[in-house]
Amino acid sequence: MQRRRTQFSVGLVVACLAPGCGSSDELGKLLPVKGRILFTGKPITSGNVRSVTLHADRDQGNTTPHEPRGEIDKDGNFEVFTANRPGAPPGHYKVTVHFMDSPLNTREMYAHPKWLIDEKYGDTKTSGLSLIVVEKPAEGAYDLTIATK
Repeated sequence: MQRRRTQFSVGLVVACLAPGCGSSDELGKLLPVKGRILFTGKPITSGNVRSVTLHADRDQGNTTPHEPRGEIDKDGNFEVFTANRPGAPPGHYKVTVHFMDSPLNTREMYAHPKWLIDEKYGDTKTSGLSLIVVEKPAEGAYDLTIATK
């Protein structure tokens, strides 16, 4: 009986050392994605809703089910996270950007947020923004420029 338990335990340990074991989220390899959003050549410093989202570009072969996203700081810098882990799976992405003022703690807190950039940047079909997540990106490869409204 003891021998069977030992064999089972050894088999279980070996199975768990196999690739993917213990990785229930199946994220695979994540690559760092840090960049900067510029609005007419300058960072956007206003707005209380500032975010960037990467959407897998299926037409370019990216089949990840994840949508990496990140907050944009007051200087326009962002870092993307996937399932609360830094980085994004490699591949082609369409990008959406949100810069908005949303009423907080006011009588109008249920009012629609006011876009500070053209709303087209909030839709993958109209944003015109894309990037390719790679192992060794060129400097500034993830920087994005937003045209004036």
